[in-house]
Amino acid sequence: SIACSAPTSRPPADRILGQLAATQPVEGVEIIPLSLHVDYWNRLGWKDPFSSAAFSERQAAYGRRFSGDRVYTPQMVVDGATELIGSDESRARAAIVAASRSAKANLTVKPTFHADGAVTIEVSVSAGNVLAPDETANLVLALSEEGLASQVTAGENSGRRLPHTAVVRSLTTLGRLRGSDGNYRASRRIEPPRGGGLAMVRAVVFLQEELSQRVVGVARTPLLARLAAAPR
Repeated sequence: SIACSAPTSRPPADRILGQLAATQPVEGVEIIPLSLHVDYWNRLGWKDPFSSAAFSERQAAYGRRFSGDRVYTPQMVVDGATELIGSDESRARAAIVAASRSAKANLTVKPTFHADGAVTIEVSVSAGNVLAPDETANLVLALSEEGLASQVTAGENSGRRLPHTAVVRSLTTLGRLRGSDGNYRASRRIEPPRGGGLAMVRAVVFLQEELSQRVVGVARTPLLARLAAAPR
């Protein structure tokens, strides 16, 4: 599994990310998309309803890692190891193929649905030799939602309705582990949504090295589509 995250709210990058997720064009590779909308374009007079300062900070950290504090949109980051212009499909495919050659930790995600509509996410990690004994990595839970769109009222896309792919609604660190820890487990209870409209949410869990920011394992499971149907 390969994690492709796109700090963006630009139409070409959204389109490419959606195509990669829908067609899964690299044989033997599962592409797991995450779209993180940055908030620094909100100053143009239209506020992206899915943007977050935390996502802008995350992109800035990648900027320090890749290009001396340079940030831009649209940007795509593949497995935390390669960055590229988010609308460049050929480079994206090449980066995904390259990332597939790296060893990955084994992650499993198990949702347990409760009668009150909540769900508990249970995660198991077997890092094997992917992490050196003294390396540390963060286990991160992302909730991403499909079927979302923005009606833009200002800026270069004013007047357009922009569909989005795998919009990240929250990022939560579940734990921190060392390569010497061996197997690792974590869990998190997620309360049911209010007001509906979240029938296309997935839980994506990834393991990311602290220093290199390389993603060394990722897994996902449908979440609120099943949660919405859970008995009350």
